[in-house]
Amino acid sequence: MHVGGDNHGTTIQLFGAWGDRLPVELRRMLQEPVTPRLLRQDTFSLVEKTFVPPPGYSSLRNALSSNRTVVLSGEPGTGRRTTALMLLRSVLPDDGTCRELVDDSDDGMEPELGLDELEENDGLLLDLSSATAESADRLLTAVQRKRQDLDEKRCHLVVLLSRDVSVRLSEPWSRFVRTLEPPPALQVLANHLAVHGVEHSEAELDGLVDKLATRRMTDLAELAAFAAVERDRNPHGTFEKWTRHAHTAVSHKATEVSRWFDSHPSGHDRALILSAAMLEGSSTDAVWEARKELRRTVQFAEPDAPPLEHQGLSGHLDTVGFEVDGYRRVRFRRTDFHHRHVRDYFWGDHPELREPLRRWVERLVRHPALTPTDRLTLTLRFTEQCLAIDHPDHVVSVVAAWARLSDKDVEDLLDCVHAMLRAGLLDERHGAYFRYRIREWARRGTDLSARFHSLLVRLCAEVIAPLHPAQALVRLRHLAHHPDPDVSEYALDTLDELARERLFLRRVVHKLGEELGKQRLRDVELFFRVVDPRRLLDSREHGRPLLTDRVVRDQLIDCWRLVQRHDLDVWEGGAYSWFTAALDSADRDSVLALLVQAAGEDGLAVSRLEHAARTWVRSIPDDQRPGGRALLTELVHRLDASQNLHFLAPQGEPR
Repeated sequence: MHVGGDNHGTTIQLFGAWGDRLPVELRRMLQEPVTPRLLRQDTFSLVEKTFVPPPGYSSLRNALSSNRTVVLSGEPGTGRRTTALMLLRSVLPDDGTCRELVDDSDDGMEPELGLDELEENDGLLLDLSSATAESADRLLTAVQRKRQDLDEKRCHLVVLLSRDVSVRLSEPWSRFVRTLEPPPALQVLANHLAVHGVEHSEAELDGLVDKLATRRMTDLAELAAFAAVERDRNPHGTFEKWTRHAHTAVSHKATEVSRWFDSHPSGHDRALILSAAMLEGSSTDAVWEARKELRRTVQFAEPDAPPLEHQGLSGHLDTVGFEVDGYRRVRFRRTDFHHRHVRDYFWGDHPELREPLRRWVERLVRHPALTPTDRLTLTLRFTEQCLAIDHPDHVVSVVAAWARLSDKDVEDLLDCVHAMLRAGLLDERHGAYFRYRIREWARRGTDLSARFHSLLVRLCAEVIAPLHPAQALVRLRHLAHHPDPDVSEYALDTLDELARERLFLRRVVHKLGEELGKQRLRDVELFFRVVDPRRLLDSREHGRPLLTDRVVRDQLIDCWRLVQRHDLDVWEGGAYSWFTAALDSADRDSVLALLVQAAGEDGLAVSRLEHAARTWVRSIPDDQRPGGRALLTELVHRLDASQNLHFLAPQGEPR
């Protein structure tokens, strides 16, 4: 991984050419898309390709069309989310937008669902399928308070709930409940296989009917993905073999694995088994060093026999179910279960090993025998296991240990850190924990590597912002205050880039209205860097400028009032951009009125604003100066009017 850039050394390039050598399933894990909060019509393509209408779909569509609200209830794995997205798509106009309502509050504060940001005809998805009854009630109450706004803007809403929670609903929500039954599993699998390009005949697909009877929709998607993995590993194999191995990989195999482990009671065997399972697909040298490090970590002595009497590594691997291919890579040979089940066994059935295994991964990843691909393979599989057993803290502990290294020492580990934190952030159960930890790290400026903090900037932009923009903003603002200029500049640049999107810009204005009162110079810089008046005046996307939105305008006035508490030299240069935007805009009245209202009756603020405008006129090119003087005249007249000072200046001339 390289962290570098033209201006301040913070452009992060992840996963070089060696990333293509990762095991296929890990490449897919790294490439898992981050679903944005804002979905436009062209982002529904994958959903359309895999969707199979469930029983009663036309009735659901009619209910949403007539009531503008549907509460989808059902068992896990019935396809609630996909059905909800397709329902919303069916009622959206061609230029419509679908938004996912996600609680963006930190620390359990009042729900922050972004309901003040809605546009006409928005489609809204509120996924409470994993929520408790108490949490669901809290969020539904927040939505109900905005019901009139939703109706006035003709928004359509689909809420997802578990069956247990939905039966407890009272009015008005109970009247909208519809129970969802799953679509035909065989057709769903066929669609997912088609997305992955796994070809098959109708007869071959029919042969899977018995195996699909109890599968959830998510299981079917995973089954198709594993079939594609097997196809890529063995392109000359058959569909039956690919799907048989895929079915084994996604099935529960605890009993079979436990019996197999009972036949290998030796600690030497088990150390090799775990090392090979964690690094399956890696070189024999990497597995050998992993086994040695594991023995040291768990304080398990090496055999007493001289090295020449030891069994060779290939032979030892063969006795425990692995083999070495022609490229000296270690492969799992057994077909009755998958190497992922071996890892599941160690983390699930041996809680006493979890802490030693955490230390093992933390040390082993820095061993010179491991290639970049080996390191990423090890850390991703470790992360997968920690999340599965509800121990995200073990992932964070390893990351924190590396983050305390020097910039030079952490450089080779940044790809692993990125992959681990990205996986954690995207995990449905533990994403909130990782967002919390990133907020805490973002607040710490000196005891962690600056390279690590630069990586946090990228994670905020790429992973947190699409679904939790308010939380991304909080973390990026902390990073913008970092003492290392490379980190702070990168954070400011990232905020500036994200603010090109209208909704994010709204949130920046709202947040700065709260933070500028703390009188920190960096926040003033952030205001002028990110809250670009040209963006506020842009009406191309939504037909009206954001500056004309009453809520945003009031917040901007508050921001300007707070900015003007600083000395003039702090904000004078930033004010120039507002004067220039007013000069170039057909709606200069809105800009000037805002600036004058912000100055209010504060004589010092008024005189400073006028001084800044006069200095700006002298700084602009000669061909723009007549327009600049006219704008100055208008501004002064407005300021005089706000101060009741008309008698001090002749008509048409600034004071």
